Amino acid sequence: MFAYIHGYGSNKNGRSGKVLKELLGARGEVLEPLGWDSNATYDEIYADLKSQILDLQIRTNDNLTLIGSSLGGYLSARFGMDLGLKSVLFNPSLTPSFRIPSVPDLVLDKPINALIFVSADDELLAQNDIKVKALFGSKAQIFITHTTHRVMDYEPFIARILEFAKN
Repeated sequence: MFAYIHGYGSNKNGRSGKVLKELLGARGEVLEPLGWDSNATYDEIYADLKSQILDLQIRTNDNLTLIGSSLGGYLSARFGMDLGLKSVLFNPSLTPSFRIPSVPDLVLDKPINALIFVSADDELLAQNDIKVKALFGSKAQIFITHTTHRVMDYEPFIARILEFAKN
């Protein structure tokens, strides 16, 4: 079972969630897009998403892997650490306070089990690949890509995501 957390300015019905749901569904997997309000405070966003994630775990009685992009990648990493869940991150925002001032920089204060796809060509988050490698180091599986910040084609990543979620 997978849950997708969207980035800033998107919503749970956005393109990435739909594409990932379709790609994973074609392989017999279920993905539930989760929503959060870009106008809320960090504490409100955190509480709302935590409630959705815990409810999903109860309803599915299944192992849950989080997938998030940009600010959703930040949130997936945070919940991965706080709830002991696997996290797949696409171009994660490590210092998202430029979008939502109350959001703290990402700190690896607990163990994390993460698979990260980060672009060397991200036009929104400059040198994000270098920052991700510096923060996560050997604590995560990191793959450098050459996508734009908004990933347009998730197909090349699906096999690796499925392998990561199983192990």
